[in-house]
Formats: sequence, structure tokens, C-alpha cells
Amino acid sequence: MLKFQILRWFVILSVAAALIYFKETLGLAQDVNTLLNNLMHTASILSGIVIAYVLAKIYQLSQDKLQDQEHIDQLSSKLSNYRKLLFRLMKSPDFWIKYDDIKLVKTKYPKLSFNDLHDEDNASAEVDAFWSDEHNFSSTTADLYLAMEAVTGPVEDIEEIEEHKEAYSVDYLKRIQPALNQIWFYLEEKYAKHTAGLINDQGIWEPYHDSIRNLCIRIDHKQKRKEFDRTTVAEMASNFVEEHIPNLLRFLLKKKNRITRSLVSLIITLTVMISAGTLIPLSAQLFPIHDADKHNMGFWCATLLICAVFNLIFELGLLLFRDFIEGPKK
Repeated sequence: MLKFQILRWFVILSVAAALIYFKETLGLAQDVNTLLNNLMHTASILSGIVIAYVLAKIYQLSQDKLQDQEHIDQLSSKLSNYRKLLFRLMKSPDFWIKYDDIKLVKTKYPKLSFNDLHDEDNASAEVDAFWSDEHNFSSTTADLYLAMEAVTGPVEDIEEIEEHKEAYSVDYLKRIQPALNQIWFYLEEKYAKHTAGLINDQGIWEPYHDSIRNLCIRIDHKQKRKEFDRTTVAEMASNFVEEHIPNLLRFLLKKKNRITRSLVSLIITLTVMISAGTLIPLSAQLFPIHDADKHNMGFWCATLLICAVFNLIFELGLLLFRDFIEGPKK
């Protein structure tokens, strides 16, 4: 692709340089306006083609945007419902066998987060104190709770997700993946070794029973036929890490990069063609300008039109290669 861009600009600049050289050495022909008129007719035909393509492309992008936004909304809704589910676990004291350890850690290390505990590049005295003091409390319980909190946010603020739909940033989605993986680790992968005896997945606060079941079904309809337990939470965390969040990141990145450089280049080329082929010559006719200046203006407009036509040829060739030979990128 770099070679293509180098070739494109080499040809365009060479054409412009050649025209300027011949102007300086041979001067301008008296009928430069005739040449400009012919170029204007050619440019108008090509502009019509470009306008039709750009409008079709914009319509396609708008339809793709609507479809992608539906996927983004669906995946964001799943994540919001999972955060609500975790919030209910965090607020159920009987779910945690050593719930007092959570209160102890939150009191003793109020600013400590899951990311702080697992960021090996930014160790702190508070993190060292947490791990060295773990014999006074269950570090597994604290770590699991903080992993859930990394996904939900502080429990004081979590009520916000009950009221409106979240728009998740790329930074947030990347940041919570280790926490989700840790939830799966404690509740499934190494449950027998680390977590057994520290949680009671049937100890959900009674007012939350129906809402947790409804949330599970909204996240995954297959949960309608299953009873809720720790494996449900672990399986969902794994699904978010392996499938839902990567897909959401892909759609968000696609949304961000939807306007391609080729489309921008076409619009710029079209603007140059319309300006040099219509607006500037028309202005020259409307305002009192010396003939010599009109002559020079005609030359520069013709140069811009010729260069724009060459750029258009290259751009259409590139689009042809991408759309019909290389195929659309997934």
C-alpha cells in the first residue's frame, strides 16, 4: 500500500511539475480557456460518477452503522445486566462466608483496587501490606470481591446502571477483562483449591432471587433451563472474556474507523474538481480581473483539474482492488 501511495504522488507531482515547467519555458497558449472548458466538461462527467459513488457509500455506511449499533446495544445490555448481577452478589452478606473480611479490607485499604493488586509494574506499599497481612483475613475473598467491584464500580455508584443504558469505552472494556478472568478463576477453574468454603451461592439475599434469575435469562436465554449457582457466574465471565467483549471492541473500533481514508480522499478530490472547474472560473467571470490574471488563473485551474483527474483514477483503481479483488475486510 505504501508503494501505491508513493507511485500516486510521484505521478501527480510529476504532472504538476511538467505543466509548470512548460508554462515557464513555453508560456501559455492564448486558448488556455478552451482547454479549461474541455477539462470542465470532462471533470463534470467524472464528478457525477464520484458523487454517485460517494452518496451510495454514505448510504451504505449509514446502514452498516445502524446494524453495528444494534450489536453494540445488545452486547452492552448483556454487560450491564451482568454488572447488575455481580452487584447483587456483592450486596448479599450470606453469599460471602467471611463477609466481615470484606468490611475489614474496605476499612483498612479503602483505596485499594483489583487493578492495584495485580499490576506488577506499579507495586506500592499498600499492596505489599495487603498481601503480607493476608493471614488476618481471606485474601481470596477480598480479591474476588475486588474483581467484581472492578467490573461493577463502587457499590455506592452502581445504582446508576439500574436507571440507564451504559455506553462502554474501549479503555473500560480492556481494563475489566483481567477482573472477569479472575472471577472465572475463583468460581470455576480453581474453585476447589481456593474458593471452596468461602462462598455460598445459595445465600443470595431473598429480595434479589427473582431479579437475579431474570438477569441471567437476559444475558443468556439458555439460563432459563438452569438453576443459578456459582458456575453460572463463572461461565458468563468466561463468555464475556472470550466472546462478548472482543466482539464489542471490534464493533466499537469499526464504528470509530468507519470513514475510510479513501472516502475522505474522494471527497477532497471532488471538492478540488468543483472548485477548480466551476467556482473559481465563475468567480473570474463575475469580478473585474485583468486578462493576464485570468489567463494565469485558467492555467492553475487546469493544472488542479488535471492532477485531480489523475488522483481520481488512482483512487478508483484502489477502490476497485479493495472492493472486488481483495474483498471487504471482516
